[in-house]
Amino acid sequence: MEAEQIQNFNERLSQWISSQGFWFQARYSLSGRGMTGQAAYQLLRLAARVFAFLLLVGIGFWVYLVKRTDSPAMRESMRVGLEQAIGANELAINGLARVQSQLEIAKIGAEGGPGTFFDTLELRNIRCRMGLLDGLIGVWEPGIVSVVRLDLDLRAGADDPESAAAFANTFFHQSDDLRIDTIEVKDATIRWGFSERTRGGVESSELRMTRLGNGWRIQLRGGKFSQNWLGDLGIVNLVAVCDPDGLHLEEAEFSHGSGSVNLAGLRLSAG
Repeated sequence: MEAEQIQNFNERLSQWISSQGFWFQARYSLSGRGMTGQAAYQLLRLAARVFAFLLLVGIGFWVYLVKRTDSPAMRESMRVGLEQAIGANELAINGLARVQSQLEIAKIGAEGGPGTFFDTLELRNIRCRMGLLDGLIGVWEPGIVSVVRLDLDLRAGADDPESAAAFANTFFHQSDDLRIDTIEVKDATIRWGFSERTRGGVESSELRMTRLGNGWRIQLRGGKFSQNWLGDLGIVNLVAVCDPDGLHLEEAEFSHGSGSVNLAGLRLSAG
């Protein structure tokens, strides 16, 4: 009779436990079966705490990645990196933010140093692709770097072979951490020359630069071109390949009044 009562009690207890939730059943099954069950229960509690900790760490790291471009440390790190990359004496960045996987910079201004190819440089409204881990892990590939306005004063020339090599290294260098292959500028103004004979420039032209091997393929459309006695020529299409060996004009069509000028095939060697 006692065995039958125990059996009935166990059946009723099993029915009641089965009507409870999953976590109650798991706790009951682990905690009431001796030392093995208690150890398993403690292990389950530890695993839950570890999971909660890792979840909090993951959320915190994600928030850091999203907000890191807003931090002064990030802005200073990028400023110093750009300054060193182009060899500038001084460089300033204004209005840096990451918006929907896009890096946006309102303005970059720089003054050239002894080893740079420019005297002054100003870029406005720069945009490029930036993932959450770009700049932290692996190689950052920003895709097309878009610039609304470029204002550039090129350095007149090098005083010695060492300075010339430094100019070339700054212009042609490809970073191991940042791979820029294409730059597009809607409104580019570039000036060069230190005397009346050598002074020239490009004004308000659309510029596209594409990396080609160890050099750049440069295309200009629209705007004005001037060089010494060639003044205010309209740029129809200008395509030049610039590498350490020199400059080669693949296409060079200009307009002047009702006429046109074509300088395609002109080559300037480095020296």
